[in-house]
Amino acid sequence: MNKELKNIKTTGFKTPDNYFDTIEDNVMDNIKLNNILNSKSTGQTIPEGYFDTIEDSVYKKITSSKKEIKVVRLFTRKNMFYAASLAAAIVLMLIVVLPSNPSFSNLELETVENYIYQESYSSEDIAALLTEEELKEVLYADSSYSDESLEDYILDNTTIEDFIIE
Repeated sequence: MNKELKNIKTTGFKTPDNYFDTIEDNVMDNIKLNNILNSKSTGQTIPEGYFDTIEDSVYKKITSSKKEIKVVRLFTRKNMFYAASLAAAIVLMLIVVLPSNPSFSNLELETVENYIYQESYSSEDIAALLTEEELKEVLYADSSYSDESLEDYILDNTTIEDFIIE
């Protein structure tokens, strides 16, 4: 290893041409730049008494300028016409789209019976909708059935097996 080190004729470091001629100027420029950046002054100064007189000068400028200001009204006739037509369109749409509330005065008994029959509600379901007083009224309603209609009902809707007791 020692033999190899003795044969090296160059150090391997290179410097640019005229590097040492200008190094002093470069170092001094960096020192001046650091002093400027680290100084506490901003480089801007305010004249003495500036804040004492600023209020008066601003007030004079505001009062002296008599420029006419253009006023744009929000509620013009044209805008009101557009708003009224939009409101009317919404009301008409709601009248057409929303269903009307049905009244019980024009509802037929047969329609209600068909609905209950088709939906297959039991008597317990219907009784759950009624109060006790309404049920008592229904139970003791004046309903008179003739013997013939009862016999016809029993003959048409029952069989003999319904009467056999197990």
